[in-house]
Parts: sequence; C-alpha cells; structure tokens
Amino acid sequence: MLNSEKMSKSTGNFLTLEEAIKKYSSDATRFALADAVDGMDDANFVTETANSAVMRLTKEISWMEEVVAAESKLRAGAPTRYADRVFANEMNIAIKETEKSYSFFMFRDALKSGFYDLQLARDEYRLSCGAAGMNRDMLWRFMNVQTRLITPICPHYAEHVWQKILKKEGFAIKAGWPVADTPDPTLRIANKYLQDSIVSMRKLLQKQESGSKKPRKGAAPAPPSEAKRMSIGLIYVNEHYSGWKEQCLRVLQ
Repeated sequence: MLNSEKMSKSTGNFLTLEEAIKKYSSDATRFALADAVDGMDDANFVTETANSAVMRLTKEISWMEEVVAAESKLRAGAPTRYADRVFANEMNIAIKETEKSYSFFMFRDALKSGFYDLQLARDEYRLSCGAAGMNRDMLWRFMNVQTRLITPICPHYAEHVWQKILKKEGFAIKAGWPVADTPDPTLRIANKYLQDSIVSMRKLLQKQESGSKKPRKGAAPAPPSEAKRMSIGLIYVNEHYSGWKEQCLRVLQ
C-alpha cells in the first residue's frame, strides 16, 4: 500500500523502488519501509515518513557535527549525576530492545527503540541537565550507540557518521553490537514519575497564574501579572503510603 491506499497505475497511486530511491534517497526509503509494517497487516509505505526521514537524518548529522565542534564546552568528568544515570539507563534499554526486535525481524519496533526512543531520551537529557550541561562521555556514547542501532536500516547514513564524524576506523556494519549493562527498571519508573510530576506542576503553575478565566478562542493566554506570578514552590515527600493507598498495597501483597 502507498499512503494507506492500494497501489494502482490507473489512479496514479504508484511508486516503484527506483523512483522512491531517486526521490527520497536509499536510506530514507529503507527508513520508511522499516516503519511500514510489523505483523500481519499489509505494508504501508508513507511518503510523509520518507520525507520526514530525510529531514531527521540530516538534522541529526548537523547536531552531531555541532557536538563534536563544541566538545571542549561540554561537561567533563565522570557521568555521576541523576540525569546521566537516567540517560545511560535509557541507552541500555534501547540496545536490549532493539536487538530483540531485529532478531524477530520486527523492523518497526527496532526503529522505534533504536532511533525514536533514543532521540526522545537525548532531548529529555538535554533539558534535565539544564545549566550544568550535558556530559561529554555520555554524548559520545549516545552517538556511537545510535549509529550502530540504525546501521541495518540506514547503512549509508551510519557509515558517514561512523567515519566522517566519529572518526572511527573500519565500517559501522562490522563494528559489532554495542555492549549494554543490565537495564534498571526502577530507575526508569522513577524518572517517569519525576517527568510526569514536572508536567503536572507546570500545568498547575500556569493555571494558578492565569486564573480560571479561559482566553478567547484563537487568542493567546494573557501573561501573568506581577501579583499572580509565582516565585516559590514547596514540594512535600511522603515516605509511606497512607489511607486507601496503604490498604490497596496490603491487599496486593
């Protein structure tokens, strides 16, 4: 299928492999094909995915070139901060899950865990580090891992990154699978709780500052006045569950 419709020369909804490669490049075509299907459904080549792949891969190359050029400005030393540990754990999870997906020929799942999820983890890491900045060793590992995980799907892109940006010898396709420590599921759950709490607090802050009055349709919300602007937030941590939560946990035990 092409864009969720059956391919047909009579309707013009038709695309050959040669045409796709000329239009999107071989790696973007492979990217879209990998994303086309897993399971028993009909494969669906989406041109939007192919176009997006061109932009994503090009943007990622530019970002890595910027990281390498500004390497001296990155945070040096051992990656011991909480954000470092979370990011390292997400890379370990991606390595394990992507390897499993490839072994079962589930290329969409492999693309999700080996590229999309890694991108989200990197972006979250950048925000979590804040003014302290991202750790140099963590970013080098990220670029190394992401390149190896995407190699079976986008080999030309991977070889360019491997040799031209990472300055590695040999070929990415022969570099072997990256080594990963045992993932920590507790750390992942804790980080998800933290990120969800941050989102909830931001929504609460916005509601408190803007008041209950909703802006008109299509209009941007009014900026908070100085009288309503919040400057302090108190976070309370309870070490034990109580009430109905405690009772539920006792039942589950």
